[in-house]
Amino acid sequence: MSYDPQGSGAAPDDPLVRRGMARKSATRLARQAALAAQGGVARNGIAFGHGVSVTSPEANRVLARDPANAVRAMRRQFEEAGFEVRYTPTHSDCDHHTIILPSPVTDEVASRLNTVLGRSP
Repeated sequence: MSYDPQGSGAAPDDPLVRRGMARKSATRLARQAALAAQGGVARNGIAFGHGVSVTSPEANRVLARDPANAVRAMRRQFEEAGFEVRYTPTHSDCDHHTIILPSPVTDEVASRLNTVLGRSP
């Protein structure tokens, strides 16, 4: 997709992809979010924050080992569910975004994220 590095990234109706089809637990999401928070800042100077990674379908096709092993939702679906979406391009993925998660990540938060991504219980 190649968004403007100084822009806001994906438009409201742009799909964003998260790798993996299986539901993720609050514990796993919290661990991933904590690692992201320690990751510093993206190429555009914005902090990654406490969250999990998503990208464009195009970047997923190029970067993922198994591009079919992924789920997707539109940016506005994340935002309507109460999640902040930050455009956080990296050196290897110029379409990278971070879905900001609260700390602590509760079972309710994990359920809400999994629901947005169409991951069944």
